[in-house]
Amino acid sequence: ASTLLHSLAWTYSAVTAGVVLSHQEEATLDWLPDLLSHQTEFAMVSVDPTDADYSTAAAAGMPLAQFPLVVTGVALTVNLPKIPTGATLQWSQEVVVGVFNGSIASWAHSAIRRLNPFIFFPSRPITIATVQGNSGVIWILQSALSSFSPSWAAAYGATSNPTWPAAINASLVLLENFASVVEYVQAMPYAIGVVPFAMAYQFGASVIALSNKAGAMVAPSVESIAAAAEGANFTARYQSSIVNSAQSHAYPIAGYSSVVLPLAQPSSSAAPCDRARATVEFLLWAVNSSSALSLARSNGYTPAFSTLPARTYAVLTSVSCGGAVLHPIPVVPSSSLDLLPIVLPAITAILVLLALAGAAFWKLRQRLQVMAARLNDVQVAVELSEAIATFDLEKMAFLEALEKPTPTQSCCLRIYHTLRVVKRYIPHAVLAELQGGSDDDAEEDDPD
Repeated sequence: ASTLLHSLAWTYSAVTAGVVLSHQEEATLDWLPDLLSHQTEFAMVSVDPTDADYSTAAAAGMPLAQFPLVVTGVALTVNLPKIPTGATLQWSQEVVVGVFNGSIASWAHSAIRRLNPFIFFPSRPITIATVQGNSGVIWILQSALSSFSPSWAAAYGATSNPTWPAAINASLVLLENFASVVEYVQAMPYAIGVVPFAMAYQFGASVIALSNKAGAMVAPSVESIAAAAEGANFTARYQSSIVNSAQSHAYPIAGYSSVVLPLAQPSSSAAPCDRARATVEFLLWAVNSSSALSLARSNGYTPAFSTLPARTYAVLTSVSCGGAVLHPIPVVPSSSLDLLPIVLPAITAILVLLALAGAAFWKLRQRLQVMAARLNDVQVAVELSEAIATFDLEKMAFLEALEKPTPTQSCCLRIYHTLRVVKRYIPHAVLAELQGGSDDDAEEDDPD
């Protein structure tokens, strides 16, 4: 997540009138000595601090705290020539383990062909590209392999600086960084690469869909990686493993990248406290700003902090220096934040009820209007029927002045026009009898 961290720091510098956070760096796995000596203000790790790390920091008067910043998905990029347009290569967890332990070394292996019957696979070796040295991404991959396979867990386990199985040494290419891995795979047919999903996303690289714990084939995406974190159970230290999540729509190779920082630190001068305050200000902005969330998602990262606001705020607003708690900016009190899981669903429910009530009212209004129109039509029909029965055309003359007559009124207007023609041929005596009056009453003006 170093790319995201640098992007956030640059954006924060822009919105804070040039404040530069030069201490913002992706920490290596040897982050603790730098943190305790104030060489860095916090560490960004995918491998959680150990009990020994927490004890060492506490003994130095700088107890640690951590919170997840992003959910990191590990993608397998691929360069497979002549793959059909729109097709996505699919691997089961057994195939993934087989490729990395060397038991599946060729693209023509039956386990791969069985899962992808519409793709042609030549008898070519599978080349694997990844980074050399320590990497939290490799640790997440190996944690997933251990979850996929008890035999892998027993033989290799999970480590950030692994010794890969000897069976894949001939096909393994170790490169300096993940950008080099993506570029290598894109230039090398029949190669796969191990990279953070955000890197594959930014390069537009092709990726492999993997089977998850529920048996579904899922390609890595911002959404499927976020699904891996649904229902995560955290320890008291805010740590959780989410590889091979049981969620049906979750991508199986995912883990948290967390911020680790001193919860408290002694200080005999203002400088360390000023840096600590600036760090907390930056992190509070990063987890609370809509622009930070948008920046993360637009670059293929899955923010973790947006779903865990109360606990993240509790960590950041507890940081102290020289015995004084740092409150860099006004924040929502933790007691109020604790109510968010209750208040937000309640507000949502109220809004939904209001929307439903509004829709029901609108439908009722429309029905009442229809009923009123029908009642009006019935009354008009009764009155006009009497006029038709007595040939009293004067009572029907208003129909011609209507701009938008109803269907009933239109029908009566046609009858009115017909009666005006017919009436001239009816004897006066007959008209008088129909109208219940004299012959004089039956006298009619010349029709139009």
